[in-house]
Amino acid sequence: MGKYVNSGLIQGIRGQVGEYVFSYWNGIPVISKKAVKKRDPRTASQLEVRRIHTELVKRWNDMSFSEWALWGEYAKRYKGVKMRQRQGLVPCIGGKMGGNAAYISVNQLLMGCGFKALEKPFFGALKPPLVSADLSQLGVYSSEIRFNVWLPYSYGCRCVVQVWVERTGKGRYPYLRAIVPVDISKKEVVVDEIRVKEDGKIVEKKIREVGRCKLFLQLRTVAENGEFSMPSQIYRVEGVKS
Repeated sequence: MGKYVNSGLIQGIRGQVGEYVFSYWNGIPVISKKAVKKRDPRTASQLEVRRIHTELVKRWNDMSFSEWALWGEYAKRYKGVKMRQRQGLVPCIGGKMGGNAAYISVNQLLMGCGFKALEKPFFGALKPPLVSADLSQLGVYSSEIRFNVWLPYSYGCRCVVQVWVERTGKGRYPYLRAIVPVDISKKEVVVDEIRVKEDGKIVEKKIREVGRCKLFLQLRTVAENGEFSMPSQIYRVEGVKS
C-alpha cells in the first residue's frame, strides 16, 4: 500500500484503475494492488486432497503428547530439505517443520497412494529402490505411452510407482498422472490422457485427440512405511496421433 498526493487537476480518486485500487485510509489517499482471488478447488483430485488434509488434521489433534513427540523427532530427518523444493517434477517433503507438518505431509502422500495413514513413524527403515523402466528416452509414441516398471529387487513392504507428467509450452506445470502397484515383476503403465487448457479450464484429453505433444515424465517409488525413493531421470517423450 502506498500514499499518493492529489494534484490540482485530479482530486479525490476512488475506485479501480487497471490492477490498482485508489481509496482513503484515516483520511490519507492510498493506492494498492487489487487482491488476487485464489481459486477454490473444484476438480475431483483437488477435493480429495482437501478431504485427506482435513481428516489428518483431526487425527493429529486427537493424538497424545508422546505421539506428537515421536513425529517431532521424525521431522528432524527432513530439516535439510528446502520447503516447496522440487526434484525435477516431483515435490519434496521437508524443511524446518514440526511434528504436525511431518505427520500430515507423510500421511497425505501415503493416503494419496492408496495406503493407510501411519499413527507412528518408522525409524531406521531403508528407502525403497527406484523402479526400473523400459520407457524410451526421446521416444515417440502413437496415441498412448506404454511402458513397463518393476523393482530391481524385493522390498519389505508394498510399493507403488508415481508417474509425474508435465507438458511443454506456456503455462506448463507438473502433475501426478498415475499411481501403479509395483514389485519385482513387470507392470504395465499406460499414459493415454494429458491435461490441456481449453476456454480457460483445465481438461483431460486423449493424446490421439491432442495430436503431437512433447512431455516430460518422471517416476518415484513410494512404500507403505512412509519411505520413498529418489525420483528417476526426466524422460522426454512425444505423443502423436496414430
